[in-house]
Amino acid sequence: MEYVVALAAVILGIYRTWHTPLYPLVFATYFNSLKYWLSLRVPFFYSNTYLLDIAFVGLVLLAIARHVVPDWRRHIRPTSIEVGLILAVIYSWISFTWTPPVPFPIDNRPDFVSHTMANQIVYLVLLPLLLRAGLNRIHELPRDFLVIGLTTSLLLSQTLDWYNRGARYLFEVTDPVTGAPLEIGSNALGTALFASTMILAAVIFVRRSWIGMAVSAAIVFFSADLLIESQTRGQTVATILALMAFVPVANSYIRRENALYTIPLLAVGSVVAVLLSTTVIPETLANVGFDESYYSRFSKETMLEDVQDRRKFIGDVTDAWLRSPFAMVFGLGTASSYYYTGSYIHNVVLEVLYEQGVFIWLIYFYVLMQTIMALGKTFFTFDISRDDRRSLGFFGALFFVLLLSSLKEGAFYNSCEFMLIIPCCAILSDWFQKRAGRSGGD
Repeated sequence: MEYVVALAAVILGIYRTWHTPLYPLVFATYFNSLKYWLSLRVPFFYSNTYLLDIAFVGLVLLAIARHVVPDWRRHIRPTSIEVGLILAVIYSWISFTWTPPVPFPIDNRPDFVSHTMANQIVYLVLLPLLLRAGLNRIHELPRDFLVIGLTTSLLLSQTLDWYNRGARYLFEVTDPVTGAPLEIGSNALGTALFASTMILAAVIFVRRSWIGMAVSAAIVFFSADLLIESQTRGQTVATILALMAFVPVANSYIRRENALYTIPLLAVGSVVAVLLSTTVIPETLANVGFDESYYSRFSKETMLEDVQDRRKFIGDVTDAWLRSPFAMVFGLGTASSYYYTGSYIHNVVLEVLYEQGVFIWLIYFYVLMQTIMALGKTFFTFDISRDDRRSLGFFGALFFVLLLSSLKEGAFYNSCEFMLIIPCCAILSDWFQKRAGRSGGD
């Protein structure tokens, strides 16, 4: 069955990509979870997941050849947000050259650099290029997201068998040939992001019909199961907050005329939700039958312990950064956190400051602030259509989830999904503003 699913995903990807350049964006949301699932379920993919990488890049190149090349000049119009992020990423490639020698997990430095660069080019440059080429077909995204969610979330939820494995971040499987245990180096964060994305898509894009509501409910149910079993607390809480913030905006419940009191009310509700999450979530999981290994991760005690660990990581890198004027200006070097702490510091904003230096940090901070301002300006200044509002609401919610996750568990060099969503929000905000302006003028 697993081979059939992998083959069907590739065939569907080729078919949809031929008709629209937007499909590789949809494929990107579940491609990592598909790799993860196959690496746990199929011995062939224990060491051959690169075949799916090749298939993904093939879809991207097919879309570029089919939809971008014939009129390439029209699509190359990067926003200042994209330019700033590209500059920060290019500098991170350069600063990797003065990173202290790290024995793990990047012992093969040339491969690490080339693999990271390839991912960042695909997610930061090529996929946003395809979004520009397919802006007139943006209305097709909800259907593709819901089709993927209805099929893939159910499949993953029912067959990953995380409960019996203890939902650990690193899994052990048995090689059927030698009988020796094999450690699969992937972790559950990619699948958790897929689950979060599917929940956002199902709720924001839900169709007002019995069938549409049933499909969306099924996606939410199975994706929520995936999210909980992955034990990714940051993405779970961030998803809840994103739904609270962006569902009202996407459905026009929060507008300019009532923003004065609805936004503060929403902010208070979000703070209360975060404070209650350490009690409500564990109790809910215990009541529905999850064992202690699940709900204990969401308890206040466990979270405080992890916060202390993260503070130590940050403190060690901060000390190294403050001791070196060169590092304060030019950075300690990409992935240098591993040298000082044995781990990454789990906070991308601070990681960029320490590893890339203050000037690149200012560019990165500008990128984040401009993205937030572009989203706010589009939602509350222009009277965009309901479909446009929902599309931007979905990408805005996903940006919000990834932003919060980046403050808790992110690594800049590996934040490819975040590097994709930031340009998506910028491109769509600009597109919807211009379209609303043209409509107003008519």
